Parts: sequence; C-alpha cells; structure tokens
Amino acid sequence: MSAEPLGIDPAAFATDDDDAARRFDVWRDKDPFLEIPSALLNTRDVLDYIAATGMICPFRPDLNDLTRTLKPATCAIPIGGLTLWWRDDPDDVRRPEELSRELVQEGDGFIIEKNSIVYVTLEPFFRIPDYIAARFNLKIQSVYRGLLVGTGPLVDPGFVGRLSVPVHNLTSNDYHYRYGEPLVWMEFTKLSPIEKWQRRDEAVDLPQRGVGRYVEFPARKRNNLTVQDYLRHAHDGPILSSIPVLVTRAQQSAEAAKASVEDYQRRFRNVSIGVGLGVVLAVAAIVLASWQLWKSIDGDVADLRDQVTQIQGQAQNARSEARIARLERQLRRICATRPRPAGC
Repeated sequence: MSAEPLGIDPAAFATDDDDAARRFDVWRDKDPFLEIPSALLNTRDVLDYIAATGMICPFRPDLNDLTRTLKPATCAIPIGGLTLWWRDDPDDVRRPEELSRELVQEGDGFIIEKNSIVYVTLEPFFRIPDYIAARFNLKIQSVYRGLLVGTGPLVDPGFVGRLSVPVHNLTSNDYHYRYGEPLVWMEFTKLSPIEKWQRRDEAVDLPQRGVGRYVEFPARKRNNLTVQDYLRHAHDGPILSSIPVLVTRAQQSAEAAKASVEDYQRRFRNVSIGVGLGVVLAVAAIVLASWQLWKSIDGDVADLRDQVTQIQGQAQNARSEARIARLERQLRRICATRPRPAGC
C-alpha cells in the first residue's frame, strides 16, 4: 500500500537528528500552528507538530498499516537502545549482577523474565516544545500480558533526551521483545497559550500543515472484543501471577526451616540429656574424690596433732631438766663461797 492514498508524507519528517535539532531550535518556544486549539491532539495535528518541530526523531509510521503505529490520539513508540536489568549473582547473593543489552538493529532482542523488572529504552530522541506535554502507557497487548509500568508518566514541556521505561513482570511467564517493536502508546496535549508562544518571526516561513491525516480507530477492534480475545492476542497460554508461587516457595522454605529447627532442638535435647548425665557423674566423682581427700587430710591433721603433743611434752621435760641444771650450778657456787651451810 503506497503512502500517498493514506495522506502520509514520510519526507515531511526530519531526515536525521541534526535536521530535527534545527527544526526544534526554530519552534521550541514559538507555536507554528496557532489555529490548533489547546487540547489533546488528534493524529493529524500530532503529525504536523512532529514534522514542524522535530519533536520525535526518528519517526517512522508503518505505511503498510497506519493503525499499527497510529491511533486517533496516540502514536506508537518503538524499542531501541540500552536495556538494563539485574540478576542475583550466583557467587554472591548479596551483590546483584548488572546486565545490559544494546538494541541497535533488526534481530536484537531481550527477555523480560518472570518476576523481574527491566529498564527499556525507547528508540527516538525526544524534543518536546514548551507548549506541548506528553504521556505514555504500555500497549494493550503488554497490559494483558500482566506487565506494569508507571501509570501515565508525564513528559514535561521542554524535555530533551531519550526515555527509558521500567517494566515490571509480575507473572510466571517470560516475554520476548525485540528492537523496533512498539512498546508504548504516546499522547500529546497542547497547553493553554501564553503570549511568548504566539510571537512570529516574519523571516521564518510557517511549516506546512496537513503532512498526515487523522487515523481512525481500526475497524477490527470495534467488534466487541472480550477479555479472552485480548488474552489470546497477548500470550499463547495461561498468564499467572508470580506472587502466589513466591509465597508458596516462601512457605515451603519456612516449613523446611521450621523442620530443621525442630530436628536441631530434638538433637540438642538428646545431647543435653547425655551431657547432663555426664555432668552429674563428673560432679559425683569430684565430690567423692574431695571427700576422700578431706578424710585423708583429716587423718594427717590428727597425726600431726599427736606429734605436736609429743614434741611439746618432750620440750617441757627438756626445759625442766635445763632449769634443774641451772639451779644445781647456782647451789654449787653458793656452797663454794660461803661457810658450808646446811644442806651443802
């Protein structure tokens, strides 16, 4: 299908990043389309602003089926650039291992693993004029897969740079994504006007309007689709929350830990009884040995006391004999120096 019948002129958009930067420098703070009212912008007006201001680069709508990349008030933004996530380090569970993958060409892909969070970079470089704000959210297919992203994050007027999206997978399934695959739908709102944005430089030609057309909601999605229809499109198989699985594993781990503790307590009680009996026997042996030692010491003390008594008696006799000897010597001296008294 050619681009012309669809009313899309791909040549109207910036050819490269330098071209987008030049357009943004001119219309960053001046609104080229004052006739467009402040409101949530429809497809046609969004395409005009993208072409005029270099707001999204690269911008490549699917010309074969515009409804795959454009809706009445949104445009699809594809994946491209650095994708980053963490996984437990098998060698050290305390330090998660940082992993990343650069998606730069067809065939590059990655997996959003079950019960994980992955930071996905969007391909375009954004230059949001001062008078426009943007919001984005996951495609419906990813929503029905059970993936989550922050609800409607606001991209402020004046933002310049790449956008990264933290995607949470709280299911028990792994999901594959690849470079260039649309991940989010983005909407654009024109702010209420201020005087600065309404000024015009007469030397600058106003950009062309009507580079694209309004894209209606696709007819294939108007057929009263049921939740089963959306789920079949999202994933071929059941989509289960990973939380009950984690809770069950936690409970099993807790029960295993409890069983280990009870086994340890049982072993400890058995060991404690054996140790207690050993302690009682050891104390009894010590008491018996102490009693025997006490009796032995008591006998030795009695023997020593008898020996002391004997020695004391012997010492008393020895003192008496020494005193008698001294008295006899005194008596002899007295008898020798005086007339012999009676008894000499």
